[in-house]
Amino acid sequence: MMSKELRYYYRNKQAQLQREKRHIEHIESILKIRIGSKCKVCGKTEDIHYHKIDGKKHPYNREYLRDHPTEFIPLCRSHHEQLHERKKK
Repeated sequence: MMSKELRYYYRNKQAQLQREKRHIEHIESILKIRIGSKCKVCGKTEDIHYHKIDGKKHPYNREYLRDHPTEFIPLCRSHHEQLHERKKK
């Protein structure tokens, strides 16, 4: 049997994960509208990731994305992973 504290922790952790998921979905919807949802390399439209062109970290919030949409490029998962693998070498 789980303690009351542990149940509280898991319930709040689930709620936090749901909020984060909704936040990411909202951010991605902004980017889809502003810069599109087609991979710039191959043209795929499934499983699109948004990569910051200069590779630097960015604040993942609506205001930054609204004001700096041209700093991102849509890539399919495969090309996004390839890009990061090249950077590691």
